[in-house]
Amino acid sequence: MQFCEFKEFTYILANFDKISNLNQKFIFKNSIFEQNIYLLSTKLIFQNKWNHQSSNLIIQQLSLLNNHISQVSNDLNLNSLDTQLLYIYTDNLNIEGLVIERGYGFIEVCITNAQNLILINSKITQGEQFQFKGLHQYFDWQLSKVKSNYYLTSLFFLSILNIEIDGLIIIQSQSYNYPLLYYRSQDKEKKQRFERIQISNLFIDQNMLLITKLQQVAAIISIESTQETLIKFENCKFYGNILHEYLQDTLLTSALLLNINSYLGTVVINNSIFNNNLVLNSTQYNLYQKSKFKNVSQFILIQQHFRLLTYQIANLMGKKSKIRNSIY
Repeated sequence: MQFCEFKEFTYILANFDKISNLNQKFIFKNSIFEQNIYLLSTKLIFQNKWNHQSSNLIIQQLSLLNNHISQVSNDLNLNSLDTQLLYIYTDNLNIEGLVIERGYGFIEVCITNAQNLILINSKITQGEQFQFKGLHQYFDWQLSKVKSNYYLTSLFFLSILNIEIDGLIIIQSQSYNYPLLYYRSQDKEKKQRFERIQISNLFIDQNMLLITKLQQVAAIISIESTQETLIKFENCKFYGNILHEYLQDTLLTSALLLNINSYLGTVVINNSIFNNNLVLNSTQYNLYQKSKFKNVSQFILIQQHFRLLTYQIANLMGKKSKIRNSIY
């Protein structure tokens, strides 16, 4: 589906069978949503378990390419569970070949309350027409040139028992104040359980995060869990990513690459490389981890930079040599 302008309360693929209590299974294959304009009430895919005894969904080769919201007011909160292009509430979900070229607007994908989520061979990047061109020394100028409220999270996972991510690429993506991939656990006060997150063969390259607001937590990958959680990274590579902070917040912690807040969790990082990642004009971190236990092996850090930056206008993604020469 290409070049459409959706009206209010448009749902493209949806299930509204609220009565049946039978098992349900859906398979979506070879779907493309490209360069569509949507409104606040639009859903490209709406999958809800409703009252079904069990619910299973398989998605193969799904592309979300350069879709964007029509103009909305600056004070509207787009970062909520009510605003996402794909909303999926199912027991078991298997996704292979998800491609997101980020436009601006909603959270692209929200997956909630699953028992098992498998995400394989997927990619997130920034649509060329929705890239901001770099940084500027002056905060007001930066905000005047970019619709910063519209650069939100691409993958939002909420309250999932078992997550397995293999072969995810996040490359040349840009975000203001929000993680690109964000996980939040089941509330411990509602239910106590053991959760597991396994991320392997991850490739993170040339992404840019900007912090322009207080009371915001940013990272490429952010994990918040109040449950006993095993979080494991295996064979992950992080190259040439940048975090720049315009406003320093001493109350909340952000990080460029991984921001893990799991005080009952165990974090394991094996066979991973962190090369030439930059944290600029900031007291924040490349990696932040708060957990009960941690285990790190074959962990390589190369040329990590934590400095202030002096520049006029720099296209960080296209001319990274300028950045290196400007650090003091």
